[in-house]
Amino acid sequence: VGVAVDIAEQIATVLTGGSARAAVNMPSLPAELLARTLPYLTLAEKMGSLKAQLARGSVTAVEVRYEGEFDSAQTVHLTRAVIKGLLMPALGESVNYVNAPALAASRGIKITESKGPRGDEYERQLTVLATDERGTHAVTGTVFGKSDPHIVFLDTYPVDFRPTGWHLMVRNHDRPGRIGKIGTLLGESSVNIAGMQVGRDEKDGTAVMALALDGPMPDDILEAVRALDGILSARLVSL
Repeated sequence: VGVAVDIAEQIATVLTGGSARAAVNMPSLPAELLARTLPYLTLAEKMGSLKAQLARGSVTAVEVRYEGEFDSAQTVHLTRAVIKGLLMPALGESVNYVNAPALAASRGIKITESKGPRGDEYERQLTVLATDERGTHAVTGTVFGKSDPHIVFLDTYPVDFRPTGWHLMVRNHDRPGRIGKIGTLLGESSVNIAGMQVGRDEKDGTAVMALALDGPMPDDILEAVRALDGILSARLVSL
């Protein structure tokens, strides 16, 4: 997944200290560390955007949790990327890496960071925990290889998908036939599924589906998905 154009343009000055205004509170990154940070910036911003689009009501608090070896100079920029992604669905291009923390504060969103040791599965991963009217829910991501961001957990559901393009995010009762019914409905509605990831929670008998789509789907088809038996929620997101 390539670095988005707007990210590339902003980091060219901000992360290397080229902007005096940005450099006041943001440390510059040397070339080697910058190269390792870029794919995580893409991931962090997409994770923030995903949490904003999945939220129910206003987000009131965000914790960005870093596990594994992250330099403190990196986390400053990555947390700002999460906030930027969180605010962009509502504020659009008016939010950037420099003003994101102030805009979040003005909207009453509390931002915190935490750090922990490397987990069992990935050398480095970051988790965004966002609190809204439903409680606190998490999304976890990592970078495979040198530059391949992936979402690997939605709350406790293990998944594995690239955060790019359109996705239909579904939570459902984990019973036979749920995947087939959604696939049939979308196929009959000429909505093409480019890929699918399913994560299960055997303890509570539920599952999540992340279906990559070729493009957006009409509102009436989304409502039809929500009306299917056993579907607990369905949201269309653009990453």
